[in-house]
Amino acid sequence: MSHLLILAAIKPEIEDLVNRFRGKWQNNQARFTLDENLIDVVLTGVGMINTAHTLSSCLKEGSYQSVWMIGSCGSYREEIQIGDVLIAEEEINGDLGISQSEGWKSPSLFPFAIVERAGKSFYNRFPCQVPQESIWKDLSFSNFGLTKEKMLSTSTVSGCFSHARLLQERFQAAGENMEGAAAAQVSLLHNLPFLEIRSVSNVAGQRDKSQWNFSLSARHSQEVIISLLEHYFHLGKDFYEHPNKNGLLALP
Repeated sequence: MSHLLILAAIKPEIEDLVNRFRGKWQNNQARFTLDENLIDVVLTGVGMINTAHTLSSCLKEGSYQSVWMIGSCGSYREEIQIGDVLIAEEEINGDLGISQSEGWKSPSLFPFAIVERAGKSFYNRFPCQVPQESIWKDLSFSNFGLTKEKMLSTSTVSGCFSHARLLQERFQAAGENMEGAAAAQVSLLHNLPFLEIRSVSNVAGQRDKSQWNFSLSARHSQEVIISLLEHYFHLGKDFYEHPNKNGLLALP
């Protein structure tokens, strides 16, 4: 039996999935089984500190083989439309760095690493696992795109297009969110594979919420996770594209 933990910041991002598998909510948690696999769903709250705290508490109390996260994000790129779904291949913490008179510098210039694992140093970029290419390319959704992308987490979301452009140029990410990098870092610290699925709810920098579509993004990201669980999760270690990426264990 595998024990999987799925995180979401807020309930609307994951309640369709819990209902689909007839999970039972108790406070901010739900649980269900699938093909003898035990799956826990936990709400972290918004932001990286809430996420790090919640995930650390879960890992202290339970024995999990994988950590997944689902949610929404803003899109930095014009070709990635509202409702499209991104599979994170890397999570970047946009809050870490050096602010100098000549501009921002990477935290890789620190004389120390933020995390050291398997002989490698990590600063603000943390690895994510993705499903085997044959799996995620086999997923067919006629009404939205599905691509593998770099994601950026930041505590201060883009409130104008110029700031969104600055972050996109600095980090070369496709989507902006507020939790993923924290979950990826904590998973790395615990030597657990981390998978993140997010759907675009808005254009990064757009603060006119009449131009957002959160319900659409929540529905699409959950459709992808449901398909992965129903059709591919039984593959075990063969589910992931790089099961030993960065020396991590990857046993779903």
